[in-house]
Parts: sequence; structure tokens; C-alpha cells
Amino acid sequence: MKIKTKLLLSYAAIAFAATLLVSVPVVRTQIAQLEKDIEINAGTMLDAGKKSIQTFFATPATIVKAMGPYTLSPAFNQEDAQRDFEIVVKDYPSLSCLYWTDSVAISDGGKFYSSDGWIPDPDYNKFGQEMVRHRRKDLRFDYDRALCGRRHRKACQHGRLFGR
Repeated sequence: MKIKTKLLLSYAAIAFAATLLVSVPVVRTQIAQLEKDIEINAGTMLDAGKKSIQTFFATPATIVKAMGPYTLSPAFNQEDAQRDFEIVVKDYPSLSCLYWTDSVAISDGGKFYSSDGWIPDPDYNKFGQEMVRHRRKDLRFDYDRALCGRRHRKACQHGRLFGR
């Protein structure tokens, strides 16, 4: 090999080594900074999404909590319920429908009231739906604890939503 070729190869090797020596730490620093920025932005976006979801559900949760005692009163009937549910839905455009059903299947004499007047078929059984069966089995949702609070439940001797 000629000296000129050897000299060019040695210059190229020195330039390549110098480039690597400088660029590897810079690239690592940039990658670390990008990962940090992504983590911060993702956290900010998740927090904003969480707040948005909480805000979205705040109104329905308030309505459910306010309607709970009303649905347990002896005066609760289909005509009044439908009228009152319609008023609530009109006042809150983010709601498309409001309904109430008790812990007994319709086929067994249970009741179902809806803001839009929909009446389920006599053989409608919400307890046959996978979602409801799963909730009943795994979560053991307590209507009174969710809507009325511990003191009110003790004072009024309410039963549980799913008969537990």
C-alpha cells in the first residue's frame, strides 16, 4: 500500500474516532433529555386527561347522589320519575338519558324508569348481562354506601342494591 493511501486512511480513522468521541456523549445526553421531556409531557397529558374525565363525571355523580334518596322514597313512581328525569336531562346537555332500575329483574316484578320513556320488554333482565354479573360478583357495589353515606344508611335501614 502506498504511503499516501496509508496517510489518508489514518486521517479518516482519526476523524472517525474524534467524531465518535464527541458525538456519543452528545447523543446520549440528547436521548436522556428527550426521554425526560416525553415523561414530563406524558405525565402532564395524563393529569389533564384525568382532570377532564373527573370533570365530565362530576355532574352525573352529583345527580346520582342527589337522586338516590328520591328513588328510595315511597312517592317514587313512573310518571313523576320520568318527568323529573326529563327535566334533569334537559338541564344537563352532556347527559343523553337518565334511568333507574331496582335490584329485582323486570321479569320478577322489578321496576325500570327512564327519562326517554323507554320501557324494557317484560323478559328484560339486567342481571343476565355480563357486565352486571361481573360487577355483582367482583365489586359487590353497595347502593347505600355509594349514594347515601354511612350515617344515613344506618338511620334509614336501607337494603343493598344487589341483595347482599
